[in-house]
Amino acid sequence: MLNKTLSAILVASLMVVVSGCSPSGDLTKAMANAGPIGKWIASLQVGVSPRTVTFTKQDVQDQKAKNIRVWDRFPFGGKIDFTVTPKDNWITVSPVQGSSAGPWDRVSVEVKVSTSVLETALPSDSLIEVKTTDDISKTVKVNVVEKDTIANQIRERIRERLEEIFGRIHQNQHEGNPNQGNQGGNQGNQGGNQGNQGGN
Repeated sequence: MLNKTLSAILVASLMVVVSGCSPSGDLTKAMANAGPIGKWIASLQVGVSPRTVTFTKQDVQDQKAKNIRVWDRFPFGGKIDFTVTPKDNWITVSPVQGSSAGPWDRVSVEVKVSTSVLETALPSDSLIEVKTTDDISKTVKVNVVEKDTIANQIRERIRERLEEIFGRIHQNQHEGNPNQGNQGGNQGNQGGNQGNQGGN
């Protein structure tokens, strides 16, 4: 039974890789409709962070915005198109739709909470759905609390810092020139040769 499950996962993974190279994304859609394992593997293509957004009462009163990011985890051909839909009308998002071409192309979605939520007892929570045109969906939980905990504040700062670092790495990998290091080495060798010629 275990071997059959592992085989199914390996085959499904290969199909997802192939689908990522397909501009139409037909195989990705097929995977999403191929049962629980296929749907789970297809969902790996969609990156969403963070999966929980917390607003304090003060944040809501100050109309502070927070951001989630959506991106295509696969660094090869094709792209994902997606929509962002709040479950409740006291949450607004902008933009409500977008597309991503790869890990370096992270789309920032602004999230705001209306002061109308303060008319209900806190804490309060809701969901935001991120859904692709291939019917792959992920949710982001939105919490509204009286006061944020120190532990959550620390986690948020660490998460933001890590996202900044990894986002910069992906961007450099996408835009960088792998020959730059070789060019620098060649220039150094040329400089050394010129120095030797001058000495001679």
